[in-house]
Order: sequence, then C-alpha cells, then structure tokens
Amino acid sequence: MIVRMMKLLLLLLSFNLYAQGGDFLPTQKTISKPFGLPVRIDLDGNIQFLTGNRDLVFAPGVQLGFDKSFVQYSIPEMASEFSLMPPRETAGWVEYKRIHYDLGMGLLGIMKQRVRLGFAPYKGAKLSMRRLKIDKALITANIVIPKKLADMENWSVGDQGNFQTYGGIQLYVGLDAGPVNMAMATLGWQNQFIVTIEREETGVKLIITEEKLNRKTFDLGFEAVNGNWTQFNGKQLHASFNLDFANPLHHDLYKTALKGELNILEKNLPTDKKNVKWVGNDFSLYWGIPWFYGHTVSRGSYKVKEDVQDYFLEVFQNKKSGILVPTSFHQKFVYHNSESLLLMWTTDVKESSPKSLNKFFFGPARTIGFPGFEIDLNLKEYGTVIGEVGVVITKEDVEKFNSLEASSVESSLRARCHELKLGCSQESKLRKIVNKFTFIMKNEWDMKKKGLGILLVKEPALLHALLKESALTKEAYFKFLSDRYQSLEGLTVLDF
Repeated sequence: MIVRMMKLLLLLLSFNLYAQGGDFLPTQKTISKPFGLPVRIDLDGNIQFLTGNRDLVFAPGVQLGFDKSFVQYSIPEMASEFSLMPPRETAGWVEYKRIHYDLGMGLLGIMKQRVRLGFAPYKGAKLSMRRLKIDKALITANIVIPKKLADMENWSVGDQGNFQTYGGIQLYVGLDAGPVNMAMATLGWQNQFIVTIEREETGVKLIITEEKLNRKTFDLGFEAVNGNWTQFNGKQLHASFNLDFANPLHHDLYKTALKGELNILEKNLPTDKKNVKWVGNDFSLYWGIPWFYGHTVSRGSYKVKEDVQDYFLEVFQNKKSGILVPTSFHQKFVYHNSESLLLMWTTDVKESSPKSLNKFFFGPARTIGFPGFEIDLNLKEYGTVIGEVGVVITKEDVEKFNSLEASSVESSLRARCHELKLGCSQESKLRKIVNKFTFIMKNEWDMKKKGLGILLVKEPALLHALLKESALTKEAYFKFLSDRYQSLEGLTVLDF
C-alpha cells in the first residue's frame, strides 16, 4: 500500500510539473483582438458613419474582452478505478471562481477605404480563486487579491488564489472590404505580473512570476469566420517564498512582494527560483457570432526550456463559448523530451452532455482501456465536469512498439475500432492510421516521439492496440471533478 501511494505521488508530481510547464498558454493571446469602431474622422474634422470619402480617415481602435465563470465540485477522493457515484456531502466541496478581462483603446488610420494602420495599448487581468468548504451552499468572498498576509489566516489549508495582470501594445495593419476587416497582421509586446498564493499549515506559499512576451499574428477573414496564425517568444521568472503568520517581518515582506520588489524578499527569505523560456506558434480557426456563439479549434507547437531542462509541447484545443452556449474547452496535449512522452486529454465543460463527454473525456479513456470508463451515459446533462486522463510512454515502450509486426498492430486496431464502433472502423481510415504509424516508426527518436505522440493523442485506439500487442502493463492517471457526482483522482492500471 505504501509503495503504491509513493508511485501515485511521484506520478502526480510528474503530471503537475508538466502542467506547470504549460502555465504560459492561457495568457499568450488575450481573449479579444483590436477592432475599429464604425466612426470615421477626416483631416478636416468631419465625422461620418462607417466609411469616410477621403483618402485618409481615422477611427477609434478598441480592444475589449470579458470572461467569467463560477464552478464548484466535490473534493476529489483518491481511487484506483473510475466510477460514477453520488457525492459524499461530508467530504466537502471546492469552489472555483475566475474572471478574465482586457481593455484597450487606440487609433487606426484608413487609407483609400481599404488599408488600415493602427495601434492599441491595452491592459488586462486574469483572476482566479480556489476555496475549500464543507457546505456546498456557502458562497465565499469575491475574487480580490489579499492586501495583507493576515487576510489569509481564515483560509483553509489548500486554498489558492492566482492574480495575473498584464499590459502591452499591439501594432497592426489590415485590409478592409467595406466595413469589415478581411486581413490583419499584428505585432504585440506584453508584460505580465502574476501573484500565486496557497494557504499552508502555518502561513502561505507565495509565488511571484514576471513574464515578457513578443507576439506576431496574422488574421485572415472577418468577424464571423477567420483564421489566425501567431508566433510567440516568451520568458518567465518564477520566485517562490514561504511566509509565516507568526513572523511580523513576513507581514511587511508580503506587502513588498505585491509591489514587485523581489530583491527585498530575496535578501530576507530563502528563495526558490525557476526560469522558463519558450518559442512556438499557434494556428486557429474561428466561426460564429462574436459574443453570442463562437467555436474555435487550434493547434500549437512549442519548444520549452525550464532552467536546464528542455522539452516540447504539442497542443490541440477545441472551444465553444458565448452568451447563447455553455462554455466548453477541450485539449489534447503531447509533452515529449529525450526520454519519454506524456499524452493527456483534458476537458472543462458546463452543462455537459453525453455527446461532449463521450467525444472528449470518456471516449479517449474508454478507448485506451481505463477501467470504469466503459459506462453508458444515459442522462441529458451532467453538470459541470473537469476531467483529465494521461499516460506516460517511455523510450523503452516505443522500442517495443517498433519490434511489432504491422499486421498484428493492424489486426488489434481493427478489432478495437469495430468493438467500440469508432470512426476508424472504416477500412480507409484504419489503413491511413496504420500507414502513418509505419512511416513514423522509421524515423529517429527526435522525430519519432513527436509524430507518434501526435498520432496517439488523436487516435487512442492505436495506443490500445500497441499496449495490448506489446503485453505492457501501464499505470495511468485520471481526474474527474464534478458538481453532481463524487470527484475522483488517482492511478489506474492498464492491463490487457
């Protein structure tokens, strides 16, 4: 039992370290982009609506975005197999609040009613708070960064606040077709300051993060349908401190930390530092009605250096949001380094339906063979669900995959696809998967791990076939957070 708990803690630690490496993802792109108001002012001071009739007119440029959420779920219990069960009310609840906004105002010039040039300084914030409580009906305080260290003495151990503020400027050039923007290229520079606070037994753990980001973006399309390509180059400095409620000096140092004067904290407290740098790009497609309904799919690829450790991150995202649709956010991750690759499927859904849960959470876990995920979902709506499943594949595992006969992999894949009535049960798609797998396995490790990771995260049935044919037993991770069912987290065994 002790050995298994140690394995669980080590694996959870590795998953958390990988997740922290991707902390830069949410604020790489603000949730809005600059747009011009339909007011035109020419050099003589004349004001017109939509378009001016002069070769050069000016218009206000605006950047505006807002996102807010409130969810709560039962405190997760440790488990070795997934199951749906009523929440244990005495175990307690976790309340999670989030607010994200940005606002900018600039100026754009429109030449010959076709070409626009502009700039938009902006500021924004992303604030979140996680609070533990016994009574589900109890509503905690609003999201506000504590001004004094003593303000957190009434927090529960494990409560956490994350307070991000950022600002920058975007320069852009665009091509108009009448009143709509058809193409736009953007250069952006952004600085960010993040304060993370977690309540501990006798004080708080305080993490200060400073980030600098350069961003180049190209948009093609208009407000209802557009494509977006962005290149990123960023770096973060994390400094971690432990503050004790019983030490009067620490109360003063906390106020100093909020001012960003880290040199004073470093002189008075032991400091744990971490440097993260990344370069990468992201391509996304959007369609919908802005503010009311939007659907975005994106693909990102990044090279990350954390202190002296290098790894790569591949991300696939699928998001729906707007006034008329419950927010849903699904991601597929591939982390790969010189020794292994980690595959993760995550989902964050309000008013989740069987269709969305089957496609993005239960589906991959069931297909791979996670015990307990083969249940039938027979209700219309499952409330708020936050889920994660993940598997680590080592270099040694891939060497075993490499020794398999392609015919045996194909046979096992075909059986799994037909058993679960997956899309790969179509012979043409199945052959395409096998051919791609065969081609990838001919590469050297650096190319192989990336290509294989992307293929497996897209086609979990292939992962099931490879593990089965290799006779591998794997310990895999899952997390299920729910406001209607008992939340669970832990390791499970994949054994075929």
